[in-house]
This record gives sequence, C-alpha cells and structure tokens, in this order.
Amino acid sequence: MRIDGGEFAKNLEEDTDTTTGRLDTRFSGPTMDPLSKKADYDPQAAAISSAYVSAFNDYVRKSLHYGQDKTYRPEIPLWKSWNFQHQPPGADAAVAAVD
Repeated sequence: MRIDGGEFAKNLEEDTDTTTGRLDTRFSGPTMDPLSKKADYDPQAAAISSAYVSAFNDYVRKSLHYGQDKTYRPEIPLWKSWNFQHQPPGADAAVAAVD
C-alpha cells in the first residue's frame, strides 16, 4: 500500500483533471494525461520556476558579469548521456553506482 510522489500528486484530489503540487499543495494545475498513473509535472515548479531562473540570470549577468553571450538552461536531459560507471583510483575495473 505504498505510493510514490507522482501517484500522490495525481490522486490527492477527487477531480481527475487536476494535479496537485508535490512539494506545495497550494498549487494545482491541469492533468496532462488523465489516464496516467502518475503526475507528469509539478504545478508548483511550473508556477514559480521562471521567477528563480530570471533572478539567477539577473544576478549572474549583472553582479558577477558572467555569461553575457551564453544561454542558461535550468533543466537539460544530462542523465541520458551520463556515464554512471566510476573507477576509483587504483581499481582495475569500473564500479557501478548503487541506489
């Protein structure tokens, strides 16, 4: 009888067309796929993340004078190409990461 965060956010309200924020339940948004088992996104993050990105860009460019000609991307799919193998110093073979 355990559910994960995505299932909780999707099923908290009786309305199947509404997804509740996972970290802050004051936020809710439309369910992208009403037939899915889990929520596709966090409405709280969707509502306020643009303010954090804007504040970060302002601070980095104006205060630190860095990245004038660069684009900041708050989320990139780095995990798709990440090598999860690690070879400790002195080891003969790589060690897989353990969850």
